[in-house]
Amino acid sequence: MNPQSYALMLILLCSSAPSLAAGVEKLYPVKKGGKYGYVDHNGTVVVPIELDWAVEFYERRGTFGKSRNQVGVLDAKGRVTFTLEVEALLPFSNDRALICHGFTTVGFVNERGEPVIAEHDVAAQVGAKSVHLTSFSDGLAAFGAGGRTGFIDTNGRVVIAPRYSSAGHFSEGLCPVEFNGRWGCIDKSGRLVIEAEYEHVSSPSDSVIVAKTKGQSWLLLSLDGQSIGEVHAKNVLPFSVGFAPIQDKGGKWGFIGKNGKLQIRSQFDEVLWFSNGLAPVKVDGRWGYIDTESRVVIQPKFLEAHPHDINGVAWVRTAAGHGYINLKGDFVWTPQM
Repeated sequence: MNPQSYALMLILLCSSAPSLAAGVEKLYPVKKGGKYGYVDHNGTVVVPIELDWAVEFYERRGTFGKSRNQVGVLDAKGRVTFTLEVEALLPFSNDRALICHGFTTVGFVNERGEPVIAEHDVAAQVGAKSVHLTSFSDGLAAFGAGGRTGFIDTNGRVVIAPRYSSAGHFSEGLCPVEFNGRWGCIDKSGRLVIEAEYEHVSSPSDSVIVAKTKGQSWLLLSLDGQSIGEVHAKNVLPFSVGFAPIQDKGGKWGFIGKNGKLQIRSQFDEVLWFSNGLAPVKVDGRWGYIDTESRVVIQPKFLEAHPHDINGVAWVRTAAGHGYINLKGDFVWTPQM
């Protein structure tokens, strides 16, 4: 599977949430001359650039391919821990990685590459012919059966029966779920903690849940469902380190604090989350970085830019390809095709 197809697979099958730092012990996939390898946070090559594809590290592990239908997993030292003859292996989460064939999910393997959860075993528990699995988050993984969503634990045991129209992913002990077109949040026992009365709710992030009430009205909720702020905006995204991206009625983006008050005025074409004191922002078609006082720290010059991770490294894309920069905006790996 080529890198583009693999990336699409991740988008469709993995849970989505602000994942700004996957851990200190990690390597970074790079491309040169049509091949892939891994470098450390200083840009030193650790895994030779001779792989067919490579993806970002999660939980101190990276996934790569060196031949058709052969997937391998690396540790943070660049050592191969196991290889499998499968079409796709999604990134590890909660020490479980999901095997896929096309868009069909097969089951999970552990950190040694050993099968630990089979799709047919989950299906048998709920009396279904088949189920669709997703990656783990906060100890539970959602699965679909007969148009409903339930959850399994890391042993493959169904702990919440499939009864929701749709669901997000668990974070900080809670998960958004949909009942008849309205959204609320459940805990890990399946108990409804936040009533299903909203147009949509986010997974908790930074101990705040963002709930859309009606039209362009939003509430900021604590983990026990208490309102801590109200916002009127076109869109509000989850929080990170005390800031949440907000889009005004005119389409411009800024940031609010946990009280719902505007902290950085809406002036950008697009924004992403703060991390390490910086946030990517898009101005006139180019991405740069601002600090929490709205000062431009790295000038807008990239075609794409991601938040810095816990090592102070950020993925960026230029016309020459993708590379990595530090907190000063200097390249630790210069973009190459």
